[in-house]
Amino acid sequence: MRKFTCSIILTILVITLAACSSPEKMNLKSLQISVYDASSQSKDVTLTIKEKVITSKTDSITLILTNISDKQYIFGEKPILEVKSDGTWKVVPYLKTAAWDDIAYILPPGKNRELKLSIKNNYGRLSKGSYRAVKELSSKKGENTFSAAEFEVK
Repeated sequence: MRKFTCSIILTILVITLAACSSPEKMNLKSLQISVYDASSQSKDVTLTIKEKVITSKTDSITLILTNISDKQYIFGEKPILEVKSDGTWKVVPYLKTAAWDDIAYILPPGKNRELKLSIKNNYGRLSKGSYRAVKELSSKKGENTFSAAEFEVK
């Protein structure tokens, strides 16, 4: 009886772990369309991605924000990730367990700042395709803008 109970528990554990680690396929048609129009992107702050190769197994990427203006900007940790589907950017939904610190960082004029974006913890595993990371920015005068960086998941 004890072996039977242990094998049942072990089977349930293996099934649960397999389900947690398998990538979920996104239904791209049901995703919300992005509110970020590339033509209105900030000309003061650029966003680049440090990693040269990103695969479906990549856990996180490093975002580099560079302020090329004489204004100070503020940004937070809130991750925004979008996927391109039929030529349209759509918002990748967060996992139910996604979390980040609600903190503001200052980006002084002429400086840059690196920030990790956890793909695994916020979105799970990504399928192959075209993506972009978006960072919302605010100037000292309260002007809101954004910067985005595109990348491919191979």
